[in-house]
Formats: sequence, structure tokens, C-alpha cells
Amino acid sequence: MRELRIYLDTSVVNFLFADDAPEKRDATAEFFERVVRYSKTVFVSQLVVDEIGRTRDEARREKLRAVLRDHDLPMLRPEPETEVEMLATAYQRAGAIPAGQREDALHVAVCTVNMVDVLAS
Repeated sequence: MRELRIYLDTSVVNFLFADDAPEKRDATAEFFERVVRYSKTVFVSQLVVDEIGRTRDEARREKLRAVLRDHDLPMLRPEPETEVEMLATAYQRAGAIPAGQREDALHVAVCTVNMVDVLAS
């Protein structure tokens, strides 16, 4: 049986540092310890890297980048880019994802194009 292909969006990485939500922080840390550490089928994308890069707090931004480096997560490419863009637009036009949530639509489209089984958010 093949391993599930799991995509982590930026919020999952952020929850590792959610001191205001200790139950979510602890569950996320356990997920990273039990699943992410040992799996070769847990992915992020350039969208996640870009979102982390826009984190205003420099210290937090570096912690988030360190998580990606330390876990050496494989990167899904939003390619073919036009297909991802068109699919994200289709999701939004159909009302599946609200118009103001473009990056969420792009995350879902990247997962669809790359045949990901689970989008963790």
C-alpha cells in the first residue's frame, strides 16, 4: 500500500509556534515527530515558502524557515503554472473557495495538479 501524499499549508507550520493555542501546538508537534519526520510523502510548495517570507516578525519568520530546512520537506511545484492558475480561478468562480482567498485556491490547485491525497491546514 502506498503512503498518503500529504501537503502542509503554511498554517500547519505556524501551529508549531502557537503558544496561544497549546493543544494545537502540541498536536502539531506530535504530528511532525510521528509523521513528518519519517515520511518522504509530506510536501510543501513555493506558495508556503513565499507566505513564510512575508511574515512580518523576523524572529518568527526565521523559526518557520528553520522548520522547512530541518525537515527537508519535498517541494511541490505549482507547474504547469497556467494549469494551477486556471484551476484556482475555476474553484473561485464556482464558489468552492471565496474570491478573497486566492492563496487558498492556489494551495488546493497545487494539490490537485500534483495528485495529493491530503491537504493539511
